[in-house]
Amino acid sequence: MESARYEGESLYSPERFSVTLNGRSYQLRDGLECFLLMGLDSFSTEKTEPDAIRNDQQADFLFLLVVDHSTQSCCALHINRDTMAEIDRYGLAGRRLKGFTGQLALSHTYGSGKNDSCRYTCDAVSRLLLGLPIRHYLSLTMDAIPVLNDLVGGVKVTIEDDFSNSDPTLIQGQTQTLHGKQALTFVRARGHMNDSSNLNRMKRQRVYMQALYETLTGKLRTDEDLGLRLARELSDYMVSDLSVEELSALAEKLKDYRYDGVLTIEGEAKRGEKYMEFYVDTDALQTLLTGLVLEEY
Repeated sequence: MESARYEGESLYSPERFSVTLNGRSYQLRDGLECFLLMGLDSFSTEKTEPDAIRNDQQADFLFLLVVDHSTQSCCALHINRDTMAEIDRYGLAGRRLKGFTGQLALSHTYGSGKNDSCRYTCDAVSRLLLGLPIRHYLSLTMDAIPVLNDLVGGVKVTIEDDFSNSDPTLIQGQTQTLHGKQALTFVRARGHMNDSSNLNRMKRQRVYMQALYETLTGKLRTDEDLGLRLARELSDYMVSDLSVEELSALAEKLKDYRYDGVLTIEGEAKRGEKYMEFYVDTDALQTLLTGLVLEEY
């Protein structure tokens, strides 16, 4: 099997992207755009200096939204934050230093925690995904989750885990509409759980995102101002290369697109020297991407 080869000079130039797999050449399908959504394991009160070269904001949640404008559909790829990946280091003035292999979540810790850190994370995710171009990005700090949740009127989920040590209002076996900090606990809790693995937490995050998407798109169809209101209310918690108006326009467009659900990358989770590490199944990843976003030429 031949290794993937990224021939584009910019992650943001899909027309220059091609990859060779098993002797065959592929390019991005027409009409596709990829957006990286990041949930940061930090809160909006945790500030860093604009010219800082490091920050403490790890990309705890990574969701690649794949939008196909030609078929008016979209789906998402949920990426494990523990994925072992090639990560660049950066020094003063954004100077690239020798990289290392580490958890994908660490890619965001370089830079100021703002746009530069988001771009570094996009680079690391793109590299993991054979050089797949990532057009836009959006990061949210953890305290945005209750705000987003309540702006759509709450999100209904079935509680399958035992949260008695984290939040006894989340009752195992019941279907509940999450409000306020319940939503944050549901997607974030890992310690003090019967199953404290990130894989189990990712399962909960997918359940929540599916329910949030259905709730949000339903509300957008009846409330034409909701997209702009969401973007404005979340702006203090958010970093994106898109403006408030552009995010609102994207939400307005996606409400009428077919949603094909969430995919995951196969691999193996192992205990490292200190932390959990997730190793991607390369063959499975290549099969996933050729079916999802690539076409042969």
